[in-house]
Amino acid sequence: KGRKVTIWEIINSEYITEEQRIELIRQYQLGHVTIEELIKIVITMVDEKADTAEKEICFEGLRALVPAKSLLDSKIIDTDTFDQLQKGSKTPQEVSKTDKVQRYLQGTDRIDGITMTDSNEKLSIYQAMKDTVLQQNTGLALLEAQAATGFLVDPVRNLKFSVDNAVKNGVVGPELHEKLLSAEKSVTGYKDPYTGNSISLFQAMSKDLVHSDHAIPLLEAQFSTGGIIDPVSSHRIPNDVAIQRGLLSQQMSQAFCDHSDKIKSFTNPKTNERVTYHQLVGKCVRDPTSGLCFLPLSKAECPALAKKCYQYTEEQAQTDLAETQIDFPQTTEKPMTIWEVLNSNMLPEAERSRLLEQYRLGKITKERMVIIILEIREQQEILKSQQIMTCDIIGRKVS
Repeated sequence: KGRKVTIWEIINSEYITEEQRIELIRQYQLGHVTIEELIKIVITMVDEKADTAEKEICFEGLRALVPAKSLLDSKIIDTDTFDQLQKGSKTPQEVSKTDKVQRYLQGTDRIDGITMTDSNEKLSIYQAMKDTVLQQNTGLALLEAQAATGFLVDPVRNLKFSVDNAVKNGVVGPELHEKLLSAEKSVTGYKDPYTGNSISLFQAMSKDLVHSDHAIPLLEAQFSTGGIIDPVSSHRIPNDVAIQRGLLSQQMSQAFCDHSDKIKSFTNPKTNERVTYHQLVGKCVRDPTSGLCFLPLSKAECPALAKKCYQYTEEQAQTDLAETQIDFPQTTEKPMTIWEVLNSNMLPEAERSRLLEQYRLGKITKERMVIIILEIREQQEILKSQQIMTCDIIGRKVS
């Protein structure tokens, strides 16, 4: 209150749900509403949400405000605490500091980054992938687990981001945008194509909207970091409540507790053995300053940093890659060779280095490089179009 904000800021605030945001933007892009009409709609939605929030005592959730009644219904607070909140003898801030409430609102320890024991250097998961400290599949699984348990983390600056904002702030590259958005739906919810309702990850898996190979690691990560997330409530819930609501099965809950081999979907980067997310978190060390948890690795222990056996010299790679041309469909960019792309500013520097390194090691073909480059450029164009729309909307200020 009392400050000027842009319509874009409001659309991306906790006052507007993810589904509402997508629909508002879609209506504007299709020309069904003008910017003036959009402003009126958004202000009305905010006023309604604010009126409700003033009547209800709320807590900060993963993506939206959480009414105290939701915590009571989820068996996170008891009746006495709820009554004290209603009477004002306890505040949400006081209740939020209790271990149980903090666990279900914000989660418990998870893998925030990598610490190199040789140098005490702190790396984000993405940077560790780029530096080949982590193998690509290992790092991607850890990033997806971050997205599925709340936020992506920049451990160097101790900041948390949604997937969209992580890409915009360079915390992860655009080539991972779609995969991480898919994982983030574990927090924001999946749309049930039959009812249009928002459903959880387990429910989406049960309806075959998400493959179990993708869903189970994310569910186990949630289970191991405080509890299964109810996207409708915007917070974690106890296991018995999750089972009652159909957000988890008794069988899967038991498998997670037993650390069954069937649910060992992550890789220990030191040994390359299959482990659970819970087991990996147990190997982390907490940074006393930031409170974040880091998985410790050393260069000697890390298989990803083993001595490299190149199949091509730099000169051979340059010759080969200069022979393959890339056509950029649906853009005005002229055709370029792979080598020209790798020596331009079209791709992030870290991505250019990674692609060249992978090719020299014989891990990817020229054909695969073309596909990766086109995917990155396509994602960059999508982000660019979103930013153009943002600029259009941001030009209008609302008080």
